[in-house]
Amino acid sequence: MKKLILELKSLKKFDVIWLVFCTIGITIVSLNTNNSLLAIIASIMGVIYVILNGCRLSVAFLFGIVNTFVYGIVSYQNGLYGDFMLNVFYSCPCCIIGLIAWFRASRETAALEVSSFPLKKRIIYFLIVVLAIVVYGTVLKYLKDTQPYLDATTTVLSVSAYICLILRKKEVWYLFNISNILSIVMWGINYYHNDANISILFMYIIYTTNSLLNTVKWELANRKAL
Repeated sequence: MKKLILELKSLKKFDVIWLVFCTIGITIVSLNTNNSLLAIIASIMGVIYVILNGCRLSVAFLFGIVNTFVYGIVSYQNGLYGDFMLNVFYSCPCCIIGLIAWFRASRETAALEVSSFPLKKRIIYFLIVVLAIVVYGTVLKYLKDTQPYLDATTTVLSVSAYICLILRKKEVWYLFNISNILSIVMWGINYYHNDANISILFMYIIYTTNSLLNTVKWELANRKAL
């Protein structure tokens, strides 16, 4: 509880205003459009999760656990099996690991420090990600995924981004930027065909805005740490 209070007190005025604005915005959109209850819950929890993550607070992962599990169910209902497997079997456990790792790394402080990969490791990481996208896209195509390679790209990028997030590497937001933009395309196509779950689409629009903002914040935090 002391840690939780310390983290919440560390939020700056801009962060609080941005959090309230985005949460109210996605709630209004969700309640006034054709959405399932699960999609609404996933969207609200997801927005809170990514904003607090950008502030480098371990409490963010509590919202992330709910978001990833519920969002996985929504993905399954919409035939996006890559997203389903990513969230339920990977992202949700990663949130639990992230919560423990971040909490242990900052027991006495609110926000954690960040770092970056050396250039050589960055290039190797990129090549592994590209190879994984091709392989996973082929698997999803075999499973009759509605959007196999697009689904594979967002899934693999999210997997690699979560690793960077747990390790507190600034590269996480560059990966999330690409993943979020592609997710907007994916759910935009889904909305066009099904006219449902626009709250998930709106959630990813907020995710993208927030990840771009967090890219700048973590870059500055990394320079300060250096």
